[in-house]
Amino acid sequence: MKTFQITNYENKIFYFALLLVVETLLIGCSKSNSTPEPEPPGKNFKYKVVEYKTNDPIYNAMLEFSYCTPSTFNIGCSSIRTVGTWHSDINGEIFIKATEIKGSVNMNSFSKENYWSKGHIDSYISTPTQDSGVVRLFPYSWLKIHIKNEVFHNAVVNINMHFDAIIDSFPTDYSPGQSFVHTANNLDTTIIYTTYGNIKNIVDASLDSSGSLNQVYSKTQFVSKNDTVYFEILLK
Repeated sequence: MKTFQITNYENKIFYFALLLVVETLLIGCSKSNSTPEPEPPGKNFKYKVVEYKTNDPIYNAMLEFSYCTPSTFNIGCSSIRTVGTWHSDINGEIFIKATEIKGSVNMNSFSKENYWSKGHIDSYISTPTQDSGVVRLFPYSWLKIHIKNEVFHNAVVNINMHFDAIIDSFPTDYSPGQSFVHTANNLDTTIIYTTYGNIKNIVDASLDSSGSLNQVYSKTQFVSKNDTVYFEILLK
């Protein structure tokens, strides 16, 4: 009976050949499953960037056009490629010629220092009504909230920050606010929260004791652009 011994050299040749076959199959599957990018928009765009509430033009706001490559099952992006950036003039206006857009686009984002950014994704670029328009950005402001437990509370304090949507016509594409939860025992803390300016901010506090929620504080206050508003919550 003959005994065959595979040398290290033959082993390397075998695994190299196997690697080539697997790589070829993967590339073929990738190509068959990939979706070709659409053509560049082929049209001009014009926007005006202004401050929310005051409608003052925002100078040097940046508009970024990007392309999101959809991930598996179209959940999120497997990668994002920047197509181009433009800045607003002294009147807050941005004009983009079709010839300036060197690639397909399905995302945009407007941003400016000390303002909340705003953007859209997916098919907005193919909608004729989105070729131009006014973009309103909220300025930054801050809430400084001091919470102190003056007597013993065996409970949890819930702090909620939100906005008066009816009075101020709060846009639906902005986050509705933020919540914080703290243990009430021996509580003495200060929260500094970056919020939206030029709008009424509402701060609520409730004590949660054994699943029973009892509101102990509520205050509504207009917060000006780049201002810091102080709230004092004393649990008695």
